Amino acid sequence: MKRITFLYTHPIQYFAPLLKKISTENFCKMRALFCYDTTKGYQDKEFGQKIKWDVPLLEGYDYQFLPRTFPKLQSPFLKYFNLSIVSALSKKNTDIIAIHGWGYGTAILAILIAKIKGIEVWMRSETPLCQEILKKGLLQKIKTLYLQYLIFKCVDKFMYIGEQNKLFYQYYGVHENKLFFAPYSVDNDNIIHSSNQLNRLSVRENLGIKKDQFVILFSGKLIKKKNPLDLLMAFKEANLNNSILIFLGDGNLRNELEEYTKLNNICTKVIFAGFKNQSELSVYFKASDLFVLPSGMNETWGLVVNEAMLYGLPVIVSDIVGCVSDLVKDGQNGFKYPVGDIQKLSEFIKAAYSNNDWLENARNMSISTIRNYSFNTIVNSIKNELN
Repeated sequence: MKRITFLYTHPIQYFAPLLKKISTENFCKMRALFCYDTTKGYQDKEFGQKIKWDVPLLEGYDYQFLPRTFPKLQSPFLKYFNLSIVSALSKKNTDIIAIHGWGYGTAILAILIAKIKGIEVWMRSETPLCQEILKKGLLQKIKTLYLQYLIFKCVDKFMYIGEQNKLFYQYYGVHENKLFFAPYSVDNDNIIHSSNQLNRLSVRENLGIKKDQFVILFSGKLIKKKNPLDLLMAFKEANLNNSILIFLGDGNLRNELEEYTKLNNICTKVIFAGFKNQSELSVYFKASDLFVLPSGMNETWGLVVNEAMLYGLPVIVSDIVGCVSDLVKDGQNGFKYPVGDIQKLSEFIKAAYSNNDWLENARNMSISTIRNYSFNTIVNSIKNELN
């Protein structure tokens, strides 16, 4: 039985159930190494508060926290730098190390140690080609050389999360035979179960939403990268009757957004629900009719779109978000629009609002599309690579 070590910066709420799933399937001997322990809570600067996820992050699989080499440093590269990775990796305990990303010190060190010790290296990252080709300048040229001729030459297999991510690897010269599909996924089974347990009318009533109101949902940090003001302006421009826009999340743009609603007399049509923990999200998705993610650069996938589609929501997503090529069937389960184009976003919101037959078909298409983006698909892909 192959022994696989997964390396992450810290326990992540989206990935923990995947690690449990792989361990439970018992087709390999697996463990996870983490560079930093965030399970007791951490200060999230973008949410503007301390976050402690209310879902299990360490259950159902073997794991180890690596002692930090520079515990007081906060730079992304050195914050996750753990010299103990040298002793943690050996041919006695690891045949394959699967590394998430390359932008932190321990990842680079792990690649080097693995090659020295004869351990196979797998890589999983998020970067989409549609964003990579927009980056210019000297630093980008240096990055190109660094990735293409140093890091990627040391990687044996690449787990691409979607079409744009696959194109990214190919752009840097990775051959097809080194690529396999490990889609970015959430815990589909758990979300579907949560959705089935909720009554839509009861949920709406508890949230103070009327039976016939059209509800548009945004879920994420209220920060520049997410472009929440674009959505708010598009919603105001659409001027829909009997509609509500819910902002689920918090961040440094909240005051600006709230001020905009006051200046434009739409306070009664916009709800700022604030930060909600994982177990509190389902009622908002269940109560909604349409999900919008207007993000710009550095929204490398957007797992919240996966979540929305599992609740049967049509989705409107900007054309630069990493998941758009995979999950948005333009005109069928939603729309993609040029990032920053508030007029076009407003038009698509109105199009979804005004066609009940389309909404019903779009809901079914969302559910059908998202099924393949699952932990089962990942597990089967890994099994195939081990055979």
